[in-house]
Amino acid sequence: MVAHAGSKKRNPALSLDANVWSAPRWIGNNQFWSQDMCDYVVKWIQGLKSTHGLTLDAIGLRNERGVNIDYVKMLHRTLNNNGLAQVKIHGFDNWQKDKFDWATKMIADTTLRSAVAILSAHTLSEIPAPDSIQLLAKDLHKPIWNTEEHVYLNGFDCALGIVDAFNKNYIISGATKIVNWYLCGSTYSIEPFSQQPPMLIARQPWSGHYQIREALWGYAHYGQFTAADWQYVNGGCDTLKEGGSYVTLKVPDRGDYSIIIETRGAKSTQQLNFEIKGGLSRGALAVWKSDWHAQFIRQTDILPQNGHFSITLDTGAIYSLTTTRGQQKGSFSDTLSAHSFPFPYQDNFDQYKNPKAYGYLPSYTADIAGVFEISLRTDKRGNCLKQVLAEKPQCWAPEWEPYTIIGDPNWTDYEVSVDMMIDNQGAAGSWDA
Repeated sequence: MVAHAGSKKRNPALSLDANVWSAPRWIGNNQFWSQDMCDYVVKWIQGLKSTHGLTLDAIGLRNERGVNIDYVKMLHRTLNNNGLAQVKIHGFDNWQKDKFDWATKMIADTTLRSAVAILSAHTLSEIPAPDSIQLLAKDLHKPIWNTEEHVYLNGFDCALGIVDAFNKNYIISGATKIVNWYLCGSTYSIEPFSQQPPMLIARQPWSGHYQIREALWGYAHYGQFTAADWQYVNGGCDTLKEGGSYVTLKVPDRGDYSIIIETRGAKSTQQLNFEIKGGLSRGALAVWKSDWHAQFIRQTDILPQNGHFSITLDTGAIYSLTTTRGQQKGSFSDTLSAHSFPFPYQDNFDQYKNPKAYGYLPSYTADIAGVFEISLRTDKRGNCLKQVLAEKPQCWAPEWEPYTIIGDPNWTDYEVSVDMMIDNQGAAGSWDA
């Protein structure tokens, strides 16, 4: 939440959305779709405000775990009864081919129609929203959101893939919001998805080293040229015959606009010709470009003539054209040098005199399942690292057993020893890989 609070402070216009992945087992006596869960969500939203000063704008129902019509009505009623009517509900955040089938129930069910503000699903780049659902959303005046997209690519191809996905999510599925997974990779490299999706990799707390991936510039080509309330321009969004796509977004009730173009998959250069209509500004367009060789570089401005202009597009490139100003590439001081995990390593956790000040987390462990906290040993003879969840939660991956990891995947010749204390009839183990 610290990252969210910092982002909101820098840009108060940001909207905040959330989705529920897991819940404690005691919620609803292990029944997720329950009034107990609705109350839990409300308490979380209230805590978000009271503890971190953040106001939530939208909430999902449950990540990729089916549909429950009664639950969304229950949650809507509970939000309203607790003064949270402004929090919009999106549903149902599934990824399969039938992920939007439930939405047709809104035609006859007015209570459901009132409860769900946004039709949301995952990975629309793989399974788009059907035309029938897009027509239904338009008839019901409800937006379509892609609440989980991901681009598993290396290098600049990841930036290209991000803009390609963002553009085509609107062009093909009519999605006006995309949640791209994910911002910061901060776990050990042996874990899946630790390298390709993130924009930023920061997994050396012992050195402070971090790495910015080219994916950043895909986000910059959108983030510095649009804002949350901008609108897509009808007739200004399409795929390109020779490969690629473009979208046009405008400031509501003003003439400023931006065009975001990508030429992923194009085999040759191509020229685009534009005619400015609909009250859009005829002023000069700033042009920013990224390709394999250099990212986010300002080009020569384009001066429309009599409401027309053209641009020649290179292959494998991203362009942002805009009548606005203020964009910048930015800079930062050199990052700290990377170095290997401190070795040899040992810890009895007694150095953490006030575990709460550390969030109950030791320096270098990374919990993947379960919750491991610095705790007082049962024999009171110092601290230990304890798995504190007594029961498995209602979670997205229920088959996973609790584990935390530590170390360096590059180690080749080493010894490991761990002292373990097992409470009651539990079990424990250590593995090296």
